[in-house]
Amino acid sequence: MCEEKNKFTKLRQDLVLRINEIRPVLQKHSRARKLAPRPRKGKVYVVDLLRSIPIEPSTAKLILIRRKATKASTRKPRSLGGLIAACGGIRSTSAAIRLTLQSYNDRVKMNSKFRYVYEIFHAISEIGFYSYQKKKMRSEPELPFCTLCWRRPESSSYYCQIHHPKDSPAKYYADRRAIDKAVMNKGGKSASYLGEIKNTPELRGKYPYVIYGLLFDFAPNLSGAVLEKEEISLTIGAGNVDKTGEWISFANAVIQWVSTSCPYTNRGILLSDPLKSSTWIEWALEIIRALDSTEAAFWEMQGLEDWLTPINGSGGAKTILTLIQRHEAYKRIMTEYGNPKRGPDPGYNKNQVLRQQIFSLSKEHTQSEIGRILGISRQRVHTLMKEIKS
Repeated sequence: MCEEKNKFTKLRQDLVLRINEIRPVLQKHSRARKLAPRPRKGKVYVVDLLRSIPIEPSTAKLILIRRKATKASTRKPRSLGGLIAACGGIRSTSAAIRLTLQSYNDRVKMNSKFRYVYEIFHAISEIGFYSYQKKKMRSEPELPFCTLCWRRPESSSYYCQIHHPKDSPAKYYADRRAIDKAVMNKGGKSASYLGEIKNTPELRGKYPYVIYGLLFDFAPNLSGAVLEKEEISLTIGAGNVDKTGEWISFANAVIQWVSTSCPYTNRGILLSDPLKSSTWIEWALEIIRALDSTEAAFWEMQGLEDWLTPINGSGGAKTILTLIQRHEAYKRIMTEYGNPKRGPDPGYNKNQVLRQQIFSLSKEHTQSEIGRILGISRQRVHTLMKEIKS
């Protein structure tokens, strides 16, 4: 066990070192707009630059299991470039690693192998940032959070990578149906307005904005202690608050509110002690990491300080409070309406009465006679008799 820990710790350190060495080359080609995520004439293929960075074979195999292997993945990749080629691109690799990280339980997330995989995801995210230039990301997305959940929008104006209609259509439509069902079951003006949006072709373009707002109907209200410290929350993000440590009292109020009002969110956040963080930014990152470690890597990569900087009088603490509210609302809806089971409701069985009749008749009649009496086939009687005996 100790040997494996030392092995993956060394691999992670070597990966960080190699990425630091190749970063200036990536930045140079990126500024010149010559770096391409796929082979193109006159461009530098990013995979070729990454073939010199080795990767542990069993880890690469673990990531490929989460991704449908392409023709290029017949051989086990032994480099970071080979892994990207085997998965079919940078985005596909990032999605596969994200699924791999989500498959680990809380206990495993502390070991060295998880940290090694997390470092690979961090490297892939950075490489993707340098590579994709055909479609520039907006400096500010249309919505600050994903329409359907609490994550930050990535290459889309409205959706995160998990809920992108093109990248993850199954997840997008499943969660969209669950949220629509939750809103319609709740009733009221929200349900009627959503029905009008869905039934009017001219208004369907407003759907992302409507669902974004309706998700807050399922979010918990802020506690009085949090609202009392609203002045501090408006200044959090500026340097002077981090220096004085005034944000700690606000952070403790947030943790108290989460423990009483957010049953689906409090599991990880309650472990994030503000006293262990030297600045507000560090504690905010711990909050995001407690909810989803892979999402925290994206926030950190894309500029966490800019994301939490006060904009238009709204402080960075408002961003974290909104994130927690949306996370709780999303989890509530998915727990009650997500992934509905097919078939009859639990406890209901339409054949229960028929079984009782067959059981009472079986003492004096054959299966053929029972079938004629009840008007069903002998085979049906035989099947139900087996169910009774089992």
